[in-house]
Amino acid sequence: MAKNIFTIATKKRESHDKKKAVMDLLQEVERGNSLSEPLSKAWICKHAGVSKAFLYSYPDLLRATEAVIYKKSSSPVPARNKLTASDASKDKLIESLKRTVQTLREENQMLNRIL
Repeated sequence: MAKNIFTIATKKRESHDKKKAVMDLLQEVERGNSLSEPLSKAWICKHAGVSKAFLYSYPDLLRATEAVIYKKSSSPVPARNKLTASDASKDKLIESLKRTVQTLREENQMLNRIL
């Protein structure tokens, strides 16, 4: 149990350090006058040493990053429109999930009988 608490504390610390790295980089970019490369989320992630998934998992960091990019960019990067799934693909996904649920229920019943 103590090992789990240590692991959780370590992960929280690592996450905090990564957030700080992104915020520090954003402040540095805001103070700077020119960049040798175009400013983007990928550039921020690369130079802060974090993944894009990490950035997107913290909405406050994402908003701060977009704000800095907007301020520093002569032409703001437009937000991407989310792709919408077709009804047919949604139906296929639902059917697949129903089969998975049924399989798990059967497995659960079998395991309950064993106990």
